[in-house]
Amino acid sequence: FLVRAGWAFVVLKDDGTVEAIARGLAPQLVDTIHGAELWALACALTVRVGACPISTDHLALIEGAASATTWSVAPHKRYASLWAKINHDLDGETPRTLRWMPSHTSAASVGAVLCGDGATLPPAAVVAFAEDEPEAAAAEPPVALATAVES
Repeated sequence: FLVRAGWAFVVLKDDGTVEAIARGLAPQLVDTIHGAELWALACALTVRVGACPISTDHLALIEGAASATTWSVAPHKRYASLWAKINHDLDGETPRTLRWMPSHTSAASVGAVLCGDGATLPPAAVVAFAEDEPEAAAAEPPVALATAVES
């Protein structure tokens, strides 16, 4: 387990330019990469305006969001309280809001690599991870990259 985990997300404008970057250390209860991904999603959902789409490279967030209602009250789920917050903030709009996208891609992947919804990887995806990764690579302790919020 990690001692402390970090999180980050990038907010993109419609034209793919970076509007904001948010990052930080997760609370003490979050000591795994999966927990950091959950925390980042919870933070992104807290600050988003409207039902803007959220792309993530952590497939477990997509799969988990579909079960968040059950997982938020499951005594055996370590991050049940985070799933409860995510479930509340999604308010039933999971299929439209969250989508999986590949990470660590290059400009050559734009238009060629598929996202979870079948769409090709947009240029904004490469921008999001390029903006996010330098901070993550330099951060102490290890950081989990999480989401790109498209405004």
